[in-house]
Amino acid sequence: MPLPPLERGRAEPALKLATDRFADLLRTVKDPTKTAIGYWDIGQLAAHVSHLFSLYPSLARGEGSPIEDHRNMSEYWDLGLERHRERNPGTLADRIEDATDDFIAAADVHGWDSLVDWHGGIKAPVAGIAGFLINECEIHGLDVSRAEDRPWVVDPDRARFVIDAHMPVLPHFTNEAEIEGLNAVFELDVKGGSTTYFIVRDGQLTIDTDRPARVDCRISADPVDYLLVGYGRKSQWGPLVKGKVLALGRKPWLGLKFGKLFESV
Repeated sequence: MPLPPLERGRAEPALKLATDRFADLLRTVKDPTKTAIGYWDIGQLAAHVSHLFSLYPSLARGEGSPIEDHRNMSEYWDLGLERHRERNPGTLADRIEDATDDFIAAADVHGWDSLVDWHGGIKAPVAGIAGFLINECEIHGLDVSRAEDRPWVVDPDRARFVIDAHMPVLPHFTNEAEIEGLNAVFELDVKGGSTTYFIVRDGQLTIDTDRPARVDCRISADPVDYLLVGYGRKSQWGPLVKGKVLALGRKPWLGLKFGKLFESV
């Protein structure tokens, strides 16, 4: 069975809540020169999120993305930072909120369940690419909060939505070296959320919602821990020890391989 559509009823309010929360955080930043993630400080990170948000209304209108290689997006984002020099977090928070309103209006042009061209020409539903914007707010909100030594809790419901939103594009981010020669079926059971099956056969990966006759490895995952581990904000070992992410089934050892099947989205 194909992956179920992501409804506007979930996407729009989740996007507004995530954006407002992230914008409020940026407006209270005390030192935008503190390192946030990698070689970006808070001001640069806020500028990156603003740049990304400004791009998405055109995607929702079906105008396509200037990013031709979906596996090399970082180069485009770095160029964006060179072109857009604003670093004031409060000013950028305003731009992010304005871009969110533009995206919501643009999403109504073709409909939230319509397929549009995402980066690299990959087809994704409008509601799904809204999930990528939610992810920016949740993950980078954590980066900013950590830089300023402040608390930040990723919302579990929004984490579930983000995980679902990634499903249509994940097959375009497979790690070819890892899936070569692998024949296995993984079940991903997100606690309180969806259950999907990752079928790896002869160097190809497909994702489905129908349970195959045989499942080799069943992964039960807390949505927040799964998201943070996947984006490198948390080590996998803590959630494993605490039982937040469990690998079960006929071949539980394949659970350690599951996270390596994909390159970063």
